[in-house]
Amino acid sequence: AERVVVCDKACAASLERFPSTTAKAGAVWRRPRLRALDGEGRAHFEAVEGKPSPSAVAADAAAGGGADEATERPDVVVMCTGYDYWLPFFKAEVARALQLTSTRRRVHPLYLQLFCATAPSIALVGVPHSVVPFPLFDVQARLVARVLASHPGAQGALGASEAERLEWVRQLYERQGRPEDSHHLGDMQWDYCRDLARRGGFLDATLEGKLRACEALYKDAQARRPPYPGADDVYRRNNYTVLAASAAGGVARARVSFPDGTHELVEWYAADAEEGSEVAADEQHQDQCGGTSLSRG
Repeated sequence: AERVVVCDKACAASLERFPSTTAKAGAVWRRPRLRALDGEGRAHFEAVEGKPSPSAVAADAAAGGGADEATERPDVVVMCTGYDYWLPFFKAEVARALQLTSTRRRVHPLYLQLFCATAPSIALVGVPHSVVPFPLFDVQARLVARVLASHPGAQGALGASEAERLEWVRQLYERQGRPEDSHHLGDMQWDYCRDLARRGGFLDATLEGKLRACEALYKDAQARRPPYPGADDVYRRNNYTVLAASAAGGVARARVSFPDGTHELVEWYAADAEEGSEVAADEQHQDQCGGTSLSRG
């Protein structure tokens, strides 16, 4: 392409040439988030603070943009909107009876982001997003297994009644605001996992140590991510090796190995750490709300 425009909420500049080493020189630009496409083929973008400089407007026009800095005339628009939820395994009449719906990135009504509030023997593992998936999936699955097996440690995990579960869902929606954010966890994922483990009676030092390790590596990888989509994402090729926890003070460490052969240490206070385990970042992904995942290497 002669010209590619990346538009995202993280692209705060009104119009800026993309500092990419992999794209054709001068071909990639970035803009704020797309606001609308009109009937004349123009793309309009959200306003940003301040006015564009004359040089930016001139560069835009010369490169084939719109008449001013706020528009483009694209030949092709690629919508990178992420994923929505789809539950085809529930027949329509069953979903109606359960009051179970999935619209606007919200699966309703899920108690604890997991159990169908109207039929708690049904659980949907893996719904929360912007998370490190596998540790969270593991905790969810362990709670579901204990609930279905009537484990003594999980008594009361489903709440006292359907009304109590639906009230939990209502309060969640009130806190989260937009329907699209109903299942967004981000930095809340760690306390969420602890809450599920407490309800299931399996929060111990080993699990706490694993959660702290994952949180520390998640935050370190998050800090190394580029500030906007499409920028150099060399951080994905970093590898993390969890080292032995210090006996004094419970300090745990991980070695971050970079593609150029250098490395750094990451430290955190941990109840437990798995000596010699490795976490690779080459399969990290960012979903539609900006979460980062780490996979075991």
